[in-house]
Amino acid sequence: MKTRPLFDPVPVASRTLSTAYAAAEYRLEPGRIARFVTYSGRDTCDECAARQHETRGRTPEGGGVRAPARHRRIVGALVLLLCHEHTELWRERDAADLATALRTTTTRTRGVR
Repeated sequence: MKTRPLFDPVPVASRTLSTAYAAAEYRLEPGRIARFVTYSGRDTCDECAARQHETRGRTPEGGGVRAPARHRRIVGALVLLLCHEHTELWRERDAADLATALRTTTTRTRGVR
């Protein structure tokens, strides 16, 4: 007898970040560092829970299924529990935030003598 998973696997590209954690205190600024640490607890991903709440359970990524948390994102005193897919998306967002911050600081200082 062939066993099937309870839920179909969710492709990485279909996961999106929530707007609840898009606030300024969760984003990176120059001088702040985001650490990603592996997590082996039994909690679910904070981003998956926020996306489920925002869409009232109708998320396109798996019908409202919350993935288990595998990483902790630590910025100062703020900690987010993230699944693997959301960890990759947060790493991309952090890189984009730092690139934008670096561009704006060099633009400001370029004209100053």
